[in-house]
Amino acid sequence: MVVRARYDESTRAKAKRLWSEGMPTKQIAREINVTQTSIYSYMTRHREDFPPRHIQKNFMTSENYETMMRMWSEGKSIKAIAHAVGYTPEYVGMYASTHRQDFPRRRTNVRMDAEKMAEARRMYDEGMTMAGIAREFGCSQITVSKVLRKRA
Repeated sequence: MVVRARYDESTRAKAKRLWSEGMPTKQIAREINVTQTSIYSYMTRHREDFPPRHIQKNFMTSENYETMMRMWSEGKSIKAIAHAVGYTPEYVGMYASTHRQDFPRRRTNVRMDAEKMAEARRMYDEGMTMAGIAREFGCSQITVSKVLRKRA
């Protein structure tokens, strides 16, 4: 027999308030001391209390928007963009996918020209980790690994 967690009115009200303030489900779960799965289940059973949230362009400051667009066009990773503007990578990715007119699709892997490849190899030979090199170039560790495997 499955026993559902019982939420008292104050817990329900707190979860509803936190959701309406824009808090992520993971953080709501921490706040009221339950699992994230419990929050999802509760939200499913009480959809009227948890309306879908949509990302709106006016939520973001114009400065962050410009920074995101610039970094996106430079080919920076979503993680690097998120770090620069103070949002989560999930938010940046979702924002970019819902605003394709400003953030066009791009190749998933960052292409490195010969100069960048040589610089990555030099950094690796000097002892820098692949993660550090990836952060430096705004790409994934997999991309760095592929570049380093192409040694001539």
